[in-house]
Amino acid sequence: MVIRPMQAGDIPAILDMGKAMHHESAYRDMIFSVDKCKKLIMWLFTSPLAFIVVAVNDDGKLCGIMAAHIAQHYFSDDYMIEDYLLYVRPENRGGTIAMRLVSQFVEWAEKQNIKMIMCGISTEIETEKVIKLYKHFGFHTAGVLMRRNP
Repeated sequence: MVIRPMQAGDIPAILDMGKAMHHESAYRDMIFSVDKCKKLIMWLFTSPLAFIVVAVNDDGKLCGIMAAHIAQHYFSDDYMIEDYLLYVRPENRGGTIAMRLVSQFVEWAEKQNIKMIMCGISTEIETEKVIKLYKHFGFHTAGVLMRRNP
């Protein structure tokens, strides 16, 4: 298993993982836009303010991803980091992939000139396990995300 920065050739596999994450998540009733996701991936790939790494198994298949970006807070000129996603394919869960992805993310984030690092869990995929993972890296609960479908 290798954790490495995203490469241009990873885009189809990342889109495939995005579809899998969407299908498994609380957002599965919303339309998944491949074009919109591809634009986001390209922005993350080319932006100096973004972080995007992938986990690749021994067969060369992408099995995990973490992405984030640096932005100003909406009420401040100070910068913070917000994650876009952390995802590990179901068949690859239970090992160290997520921990290794978050470890690289935290290492990168701590080198940035920012005031805060924010990671969220809105997919409802193994929420308690992800909370425990983030707490391992020193994160704490800073609020609650509430959802209601009409």
